[in-house]
Order: sequence, then C-alpha cells, then structure tokens
Amino acid sequence: MERLVSIKNRGVVRRGEVMLKSVIYFLPMLSLQLLKNMTSPAYAAQIRSQISDTRTWNDASHYGAVLAQPEDHGTVNLCVLAPNGDAVTVTRTINLFGAQE
Repeated sequence: MERLVSIKNRGVVRRGEVMLKSVIYFLPMLSLQLLKNMTSPAYAAQIRSQISDTRTWNDASHYGAVLAQPEDHGTVNLCVLAPNGDAVTVTRTINLFGAQE
C-alpha cells in the first residue's frame, strides 16, 4: 500500500509540472524534452530511489515538487487558449454543494 501511495503522489507532482511547463508556456520543444526525460532509464531509476515499501512522505518536496499549493479551501479555475485557437477550461473545487457549517 505504501508503494501505491508513493507512486500516486509522485504522479500528481509530475502531472502538475507537465501542465505548468507545457500549457502555460506553450513551448512544444520544452514539452518534448520533458517527455524524453520522463521516459529515460535514469529518470525511472531516480523515481524508484524515492519510493519506499515502508513509508510515505507528506512533504511533496520529497517527490520533487517545486511549487507549493496554498492552503485554500475554495475553487480554482484555469482557462487556456492555445495559439491555434483551441480552448480548455478546468475547474476544481473542494467545496461541497449545499454544505452547511
């Protein structure tokens, strides 16, 4: 179970990094380089070295996070418009619909 949690946490950190680098900056070459690095044997070895069968880490920096998400109990919306005119919007909330205190 510890290994599955570690792998999940690592994936969340890296997906955030990929989104930041490829969506916000719109640099296809950076995305290709990042993909190349993520599929390299050295990258796989680095990830394996940070996974433990006996524990997990609550500190995201252990998994390579370079960004910190502030403690915000609310809603976030991200809208992206690509150079070719494609548009994507994502909304995430942790609020419960109709929740009462």
